[in-house]
Amino acid sequence: MFMINPNLKGIVILITGGNSGIGSAITEQFAEMGSKIIIHYYDKEEKATQLVRTIQESGGEAVAIYADLRQEQDIDQLMEKSIKAFGTVDALINNVAACVLDTIFDTTGETIDEHFEMNARVPVQLMNRFVLLHKEQGKKEGSIVNISTDASQKLRGKFLMEQVKQH
Repeated sequence: MFMINPNLKGIVILITGGNSGIGSAITEQFAEMGSKIIIHYYDKEEKATQLVRTIQESGGEAVAIYADLRQEQDIDQLMEKSIKAFGTVDALINNVAACVLDTIFDTTGETIDEHFEMNARVPVQLMNRFVLLHKEQGKKEGSIVNISTDASQKLRGKFLMEQVKQH
């Protein structure tokens, strides 16, 4: 029987997009469980700062780190700043995503590239850096969680047919 370890006290967790939406809820939950939180943000800096303040006022540990994950050097800097803050990263939660709400009629190469970059390349690069960090630190365990939303379902067949019928 598979069991999730409920003892997450002291575990260092990097949450991309951890300052809003699902990421914010994840951040709050893991902080309540005693995890050390690294909140990645791209925008809404004030929300990230407020989350850190709230966690720290409750006796927890958290930092907020800006990164434009579309830039490879920012991914490296995110990992470096995370290590500087807590010495390691035990878990990575890939929560950040892009969802351009276009239709089959107005999809462009640019929007396809944007989707691919944020929803495929960025998570893979983050996982790569995470695994390399663990190898470098001689760790044998770690966790990666990749999150998707139902927005990824928008281009299913029925949706496409509805778009065609409208035109």
